[in-house]
Amino acid sequence: MKKIVIYRSKTGFTKKYAEWISNELSCDLCDCKKVNQTVLETYDVIIYGAGIMAGQIKGFKQLKESLASIPSKKLVVFATGATKMDDEKALTAIRQANFPDGDNTPYFYFTGGLNYEKMGFFGRSMMKMMSSAMAKKKDATEEEKAEAQAMSQSSDYSDKEYIKPLVEYVSKM
Repeated sequence: MKKIVIYRSKTGFTKKYAEWISNELSCDLCDCKKVNQTVLETYDVIIYGAGIMAGQIKGFKQLKESLASIPSKKLVVFATGATKMDDEKALTAIRQANFPDGDNTPYFYFTGGLNYEKMGFFGRSMMKMMSSAMAKKKDATEEEKAEAQAMSQSSDYSDKEYIKPLVEYVSKM
């Protein structure tokens, strides 16, 4: 089966994961800006990755709409964000927001980080406000204080090990 990794990356974390996945699976790699219907029709397996913004996987709805006319394609999705991989509550909320009941699209999440230098004004401002609010919380736990500190600056928590479940899943298709 012919595979492609399509990614949408603003701050570089999704691109990094997409490159790792493409290399591990020895498949094509493409920025979503260069994807059209002809590209989608060329592949049997489409692996789509993007960052999370306000709980939504960026560009995912548009991709699903494009794939609606070619239902024979196998779709695998991954998302990246600053949420830690062990934050089950937040990751469940992301899944539910992007995959309604009955949608069994294979989905994987990878912690990336924050890159304030590549964020737009709106995203940077939102993250700084959240960090500030968390830091000022009166009864904050040590974990919340550490999270507020981590959110106040650029950071990179990406790890190639995180892609293993996705690579194994796709390899068995």
